[in-house]
Amino acid sequence: MIDLVRAKGSAAIADQMQPKLLSPDTVAHRPNQVRALRQMMEAVPAQTIEHALSAMRDRPDMTEVLTSIKTPTLVLVGDADEITPPAVAQSMQKKMPNAELVIVQGAGHMSPLEQPAQVNRAIRNFLARIDQSN
Repeated sequence: MIDLVRAKGSAAIADQMQPKLLSPDTVAHRPNQVRALRQMMEAVPAQTIEHALSAMRDRPDMTEVLTSIKTPTLVLVGDADEITPPAVAQSMQKKMPNAELVIVQGAGHMSPLEQPAQVNRAIRNFLARIDQSN
């Protein structure tokens, strides 16, 4: 991907990544969201994408740290997320003692863009439960 962005720029990365970021439902029925994501991706300078890809490639695995997170945590994942599939999100949630998992229906990796009402509802409900417990 780094070689691709160096050679062909942001649009080439958008071509590769967009199908992995959005649910089939979004692609089929929400052209405005598809266009918005494409515009955001193409607006990112190629060098910024290169740096982000390098940082992701070089970051250490922090999975073992999850067990030390004691604060209430909300894990949101789209039901069609190919980047961080629901099974991976569920595994993360199980490692955190106070975590809650919400699977957003009809969403891929970009669930706030694809299903904002579901995401907002999940966040509001989570925050309300935290508020009630304090």
